[in-house]
Amino acid sequence: MTAIVGILNKRAAVMAADSAVTVSNDKGVKIYNTETKIFSLSDVHPIGVMIYDNVEFMGTPWELIFNLYRKERGNIACKSVEEYAQAFIRFLKENDYFCNDESKDNYLIQDISTYYNMVKDEVFKLLEEDGQSIEDEDAVRENVSGMISALSDVCHDEGTCEEFEDYDETQFANYSKEYFDSLMEVLGEEHLPTDMRDVWQKGFYAHLRSKVFLNGTSTGVVFVGYGEKDIFPSAFATVIGGSVDNRLRYYFDTDRSDKITHDKTAWVIPFAQGDVMMTMMKGIAPDLYSTIADEVHASMEKAVLQVAEKFGLPNDDQTTEVAAPIIEKIQDEFTETIDEVIRERFTSGIVDTVESFNVEDLVNMAESLISITNLQRHITSSEETVGGPIDVAVITKTGGFQWAKQKRDDYE
Repeated sequence: MTAIVGILNKRAAVMAADSAVTVSNDKGVKIYNTETKIFSLSDVHPIGVMIYDNVEFMGTPWELIFNLYRKERGNIACKSVEEYAQAFIRFLKENDYFCNDESKDNYLIQDISTYYNMVKDEVFKLLEEDGQSIEDEDAVRENVSGMISALSDVCHDEGTCEEFEDYDETQFANYSKEYFDSLMEVLGEEHLPTDMRDVWQKGFYAHLRSKVFLNGTSTGVVFVGYGEKDIFPSAFATVIGGSVDNRLRYYFDTDRSDKITHDKTAWVIPFAQGDVMMTMMKGIAPDLYSTIADEVHASMEKAVLQVAEKFGLPNDDQTTEVAAPIIEKIQDEFTETIDEVIRERFTSGIVDTVESFNVEDLVNMAESLISITNLQRHITSSEETVGGPIDVAVITKTGGFQWAKQKRDDYE
């Protein structure tokens, strides 16, 4: 796993990353503290990149790909950081994704297997909870259809990867025929219905095109620095998966991209394991914030039913339906109030301080944010998924990409 952070103000952009990488195989899980996650994309232009999650793309190390880009395209300036991201995507395509046909096959097979196991595990869990047997074919069919439908709804709600917007089911069915032939054999071996091929295929097609199911199975690539026309720095986040049928699974994560302007003068943005950093920024742990919000909502629902019972009102679905919009309104007001308190007491003060930081202050803060995440994992987690030496890079408009702290020299 990974902890990386970008800190930007009008003077500079600073990137920091730990060195931990988790390697899983048949023998178990091992963590190495030797990985580099920050790279320069040019020797002459102020642009760099930091990565989280997977350290390889279709079997090729990202480090190699970034170094090749720097050598082949590093002298080409782009007007904005977003245009650097677009240029890098084109670079992947033009180089046939730095992999062979076997790697592409393996990528699709692995993704189909992951999807299949996700559905299967949930189906078996539901059957067990309902006291039903795998031998009950009707129950199995119902649960498989229901689970695939639920996952597909999530896929459609979260949007489609750009290159798959015009990729229809017929194209996918033709391309993936042999892979689903193999899947049907697996279904038979595990005593699951083999005549639901269309259901599985439609479900995986939705999964393949979806942005949401790239998270965790892909690589976050955050471009940081200055475009040719930029006065102040910006960060532009992308999520990149693999290639299927000569189409790249990726999307631009505009919700986690931003730029420094005359109005927005500072920005701190953690990626991957950013919970500890967000706790410091907001004064409350993200998971605790969500738990409190959920508990408040549940308490209001209970209160409505108790009031209904006390006054002899029907304690049924109709009462719940009438109360629902009132509860939602109160919940929204509660959330807005808490968010405003967080902004006033914590976030705004930190942002105001970062605005005035010089480069040395930015470097110290970035390194410290990674360090406290490392410390939290060290004292609370059985697996120290954040750790090792911390790399810190600085990018300025006039000075370009420079290392402030590096565990080793770049390998060419």
